[in-house]
Amino acid sequence: MSAPKTNIDRQVSRHRGPLYGMLAIGGFVAVLFVGWLFYETDGATDSTEVPPEATVEPATTAPATGTPAPAAEPQPPAQP
Repeated sequence: MSAPKTNIDRQVSRHRGPLYGMLAIGGFVAVLFVGWLFYETDGATDSTEVPPEATVEPATTAPATGTPAPAAEPQPPAQP
């Protein structure tokens, strides 16, 4: 059961505005999607890169030259 007397040319001319609107919205969404992809991948690092390991120098007990001597701890007051 198909519709009687369908005229595709007339339907196209009557629906031209909404069809162009849907096409424009689809294009706008595509542009936003591509922009989002660029935004997400802009600062990405290569997954094969290994960050350099931090080097830890051993602690020394002697102060470096030219640094002031540590202050002596204050003595508690004498009890009477």
